[in-house]
Amino acid sequence: MVVSHGLNLLCALLRTRLAIGISLLDFYHTLCTKACTLCGEFGGFVSLLTWNRCCFACLQGALETQVQTLAGIRKQFHLTKAELGQLKSFKTLPGIYSMEESVHKSRIVVVSVHQAKLVSGQQPHAAAAAQAQPASSGRNRKFNFMGSCALPHYDGRTGRVEYGMSCAGCQLALEKDIIGSRGEEWAFEARDKVYAQDSFLEHFRWCEQAQLLWRSSGEGKRQPTELPEAARRGGFFNNRE
Repeated sequence: MVVSHGLNLLCALLRTRLAIGISLLDFYHTLCTKACTLCGEFGGFVSLLTWNRCCFACLQGALETQVQTLAGIRKQFHLTKAELGQLKSFKTLPGIYSMEESVHKSRIVVVSVHQAKLVSGQQPHAAAAAQAQPASSGRNRKFNFMGSCALPHYDGRTGRVEYGMSCAGCQLALEKDIIGSRGEEWAFEARDKVYAQDSFLEHFRWCEQAQLLWRSSGEGKRQPTELPEAARRGGFFNNRE
């Protein structure tokens, strides 16, 4: 099951040399875990440095998932060589990262901001993190994506695999300026949220644009005429060759 459903993550562990610290039992347990360990929502990602399931929102903003370059951490926390040696680190892999779909070809050594705070003796509270580490915003956010990998959920009882789904209706509502016309953050969070099937059905009950798309598709028999371009591209904002 690990190879069948978690091959991308397994390859990432091997290429970053983090596999030495993760047993197959650890991997299988995470594969069979559905919820984000931080908030309980559907966790479609795994933080490579902490080996925890996390959702998209927590991957971007939770202190426990924040990742920064080793050089940046050294400068920020004024860590000694011995303290730096206590931090778990790895070299990132070339790829396309973040919602901006930035291309990165070079490999950079990254570490956990949360672990660095603990090693430095600072209290890992969110308020302190917001002052000391702007990793959840701006250009540093891309490192969070570099420090994670998508992983579906495998239900060992039913054999069912869930990759999670986002709502095309929320994207359509943004494009129509029904929501987000004033830059409200909650509107973009709604668009970016990843649901398990059961939680998406709950969301569908009140999302008018999702219902519109469903009706215009003939209840799934054809592609809706107003299907957002990002949905047509499989979730990508830019064309992929």
